Amino acid sequence: MEVWEEALPILPEATQLCGAFGLNPLGVIASGALLLCVAEREAEKVMQALSDAGISVTAIGKVVARNAPKVLLRRRDGETAPMPLFVKDELTRLP
Repeated sequence: MEVWEEALPILPEATQLCGAFGLNPLGVIASGALLLCVAEREAEKVMQALSDAGISVTAIGKVVARNAPKVLLRRRDGETAPMPLFVKDELTRLP
């Protein structure tokens, strides 16, 4: 999979708090978030149904070639890097 960093819906408040405490927002719990992977031909229909139900929805990536690394993060500058792995929630690093 390729995840587009600029498409990730991270609230400005979360960005500010994570910055203040030195946490990576990608590793902080996302209560209430649902990640779906659907066929590209169905994506618009699924997104419209969610939106019609009052659920905020955003496309954040795509499935790529089978021989590609498992999950890549496409950065804002166009470069790709492995998606960071968090063994524990970033919040557990707070004193």
